[in-house]
Amino acid sequence: MNNSVTLGLQNKIVKTKDRISNFYKKIQEQKGYLDKLLILRNQYTNEIERLEYMIEGYYKLSKIDFERCPSCLKVIKSEKDKCSLCGNEDIQLETEEILAFKYEKRKLKMKLTKLLSYIEEEEKNLFDIEKANEKTIEALTEYEEELHHLQKGYVNPIIEQVEQLNYEIGALNKEIYNLKKTIGLLIS
Repeated sequence: MNNSVTLGLQNKIVKTKDRISNFYKKIQEQKGYLDKLLILRNQYTNEIERLEYMIEGYYKLSKIDFERCPSCLKVIKSEKDKCSLCGNEDIQLETEEILAFKYEKRKLKMKLTKLLSYIEEEEKNLFDIEKANEKTIEALTEYEEELHHLQKGYVNPIIEQVEQLNYEIGALNKEIYNLKKTIGLLIS
């Protein structure tokens, strides 16, 4: 058996196991990063919905003339230039405020679009890392099978020497036994 071949395979196996361990770490880090990106996506989506409700609510509610309180159903005394519900004197949102809400919504939608494409790229990166890990695991399996195949037919030369010495010791012990037997016959 060629020791340099088996040592080389054992080194490859150790290095490959290290690479697999590193891949697992990268995969976990990438999944954690993707989770954070998904949370950010949800925050953007919620903020866009909130702005849409504010804009839509302003237009819809400003058209309603409340005669009764929607909470307690008491008759509302409306005063000119005041909100009929809360009594606030500034009852008209300025056009600039509505435009600011719309601008903020548009800006968030652009950020969301960029974030979604970035999430796709990061998911592809995760997929690539997982594929590389699978190929490394396949290589490890091949190295281990090759090493097992090399070691399967191997008989250690030291074991052969020990067996040979045991055989010789047995032959010498038999010869000693025969000599003692012969000496015993001569003495008697």
